[in-house]
Amino acid sequence: MTMNLNIKAAQVRAMADAIVVEHPRMHVAHEQFEFLMEHGRRRHGQSKMGALMVAPTQSGKSTIISSWANRLNTLELEEQRQIPVLHVTLSANVTCKGLAINILEAFEDRGIATGALSRGQTEAVLLARAQNHIRNAGVQLLILDEFQHVIHSESHRLAHSVGEFIKRMLITGCCPIVLSGIEDARRPFESNAQLRQRCLPPIELKPLRITDPADAALFTDFIETYAAELEHQGLGRDLKAIADNDLNMICLLDVSDGVLGVACNLIKDALQIAIKRGSQAVLVGDLESATDRLIASGCCDHNAFRHGPRALSPRAA
Repeated sequence: MTMNLNIKAAQVRAMADAIVVEHPRMHVAHEQFEFLMEHGRRRHGQSKMGALMVAPTQSGKSTIISSWANRLNTLELEEQRQIPVLHVTLSANVTCKGLAINILEAFEDRGIATGALSRGQTEAVLLARAQNHIRNAGVQLLILDEFQHVIHSESHRLAHSVGEFIKRMLITGCCPIVLSGIEDARRPFESNAQLRQRCLPPIELKPLRITDPADAALFTDFIETYAAELEHQGLGRDLKAIADNDLNMICLLDVSDGVLGVACNLIKDALQIAIKRGSQAVLVGDLESATDRLIASGCCDHNAFRHGPRALSPRAA
């Protein structure tokens, strides 16, 4: 019986992980992506624009990117070996040369052969190869995710060289580029004024503040929609009731520190705990236990569901 519940918990968690809730911040980012692509289409063979998306871990960057890529990268285009949106996740401590290799590896992952990869090849040769495949695959938007991985040194010179690398790609007119990462991803922009001038204003996904009415409303609406979708798919019960409770919402925002992804993971962890005890109905005690796990992992230092919140009610803000 325990094994069956464990398997069921894993199945429910997998289905819950696949749920995507649209929200205003996602729409703003997608509008920027759409602008970059349309601008790029109208400047065939000419320089393109870029954008920086900055957010803390688990703020939904990858969800925003993947939802846009999934919308445009249709099966029909894939069969034609066309990739309108190429999403590249950079390796840790990657150099400018490694960045070009990561782009080529992303094509390989999509079933497009790029030839032998060798770190003995020069940065210029690897970049030229990457750009050639970008053009052949009809890439209209290149997204370099985890961009902070390029900045593995405190060197101002390195940050500037990375900025020059991206600027060169934009100048050559390859395609528009979105750089996504945590706060460190800003550094090439801070050290390269010419790169900044070639980019749109940054897309910032800062933690939601309970003292800001707009942030509070966004958080509340998002959680209520997410809870309702979990129930609609038959994954859990009483989640909407928990989301409709002011005190629970205060505690959830307190524990997540205003980061939507953390709040979602906490709810999923609580649902997982409920299923393992033989129920799909999530109780406050399940949220307490899920928060204890968060504290044990070092991602939180206060269990608001047990000891009370440290924030104001989102509905009263």
